[in-house]
Amino acid sequence: MYLQRLKQYSEWSPLAIRVLAGIIFIMTGYMKLSNIAGTTAQFIKWGIPLAGIAVWIVGIVEFFGGIALILGIGTRCAALLLGIVMLVASIVMIGLNGLPGAMTPLFGFAAMFSLLFTGAGALALDKRFCKKEKKAKQ
Repeated sequence: MYLQRLKQYSEWSPLAIRVLAGIIFIMTGYMKLSNIAGTTAQFIKWGIPLAGIAVWIVGIVEFFGGIALILGIGTRCAALLLGIVMLVASIVMIGLNGLPGAMTPLFGFAAMFSLLFTGAGALALDKRFCKKEKKAKQ
């Protein structure tokens, strides 16, 4: 009975993930974009190929993907791109530090994986601008 009552609020769960992850991605993307030289040096140290290009790609995806998550617009697309970034970061960190060093990017990947399948949830611009297909009457 109690769980049935909670079900009516299930649309709010993605909102919490979107906002928190969005803030984190905006911050990390901004840090990368505001220190391209330093971040490129770190990427080179980690062995990331084409580090100079990768910094720009990752920084832009994180920054603008974070904004998209918070607004709830293009949520699934943003989650897919951010999930790929987090998966690559997880693989790099596992290679460098083992599993304990990859916990944060792994959690980011899991959060983006969840949003990819659940969508934006409550208070999202996706719902305002994208109409759902009408179900055919049976």
